[in-house]
Amino acid sequence: MSFPMRYLKAGPVLLATSWTVGLSLMLLISSQASWSESLSGSKHTDGLQTATIVAVQKHSEGRAFDWVKAGLNPIPIYDNYPFYDMTIRVEKKTFVVRYEAQTDYFPSAWKAGSSLTVRLAQGRMYLLRYDGVEVPVSILTRSSSPH
Repeated sequence: MSFPMRYLKAGPVLLATSWTVGLSLMLLISSQASWSESLSGSKHTDGLQTATIVAVQKHSEGRAFDWVKAGLNPIPIYDNYPFYDMTIRVEKKTFVVRYEAQTDYFPSAWKAGSSLTVRLAQGRMYLLRYDGVEVPVSILTRSSSPH
């Protein structure tokens, strides 16, 4: 052997670096897939329906991502990314959907009592914004309307 084998072993720095590179590539591919999905979704015109916004609830604190023990009652620590739960009626069904943005942006036209155009596809709802872009939202619950 001309080159000592001890120099060919992967060290902790190399393993950490390759793990970080692998994770970065997975995140990049995932974001590209969701970006292309939202772009391709913005061009759909099939299945558009008129809906009515029944209620909007803002959660300005964001999600609890950790809990700190303080005596008997744990205290939540929030991520400060606001999200909105919207109740939307489409024909005879009522949906509660979650709109999320990394900023505090929320379209001003999306108020209780307002009409908007939506599309239901693949277990998601897409809200048509004022500029024609479809915004994907997660469906939390769905139920039949009583009337």
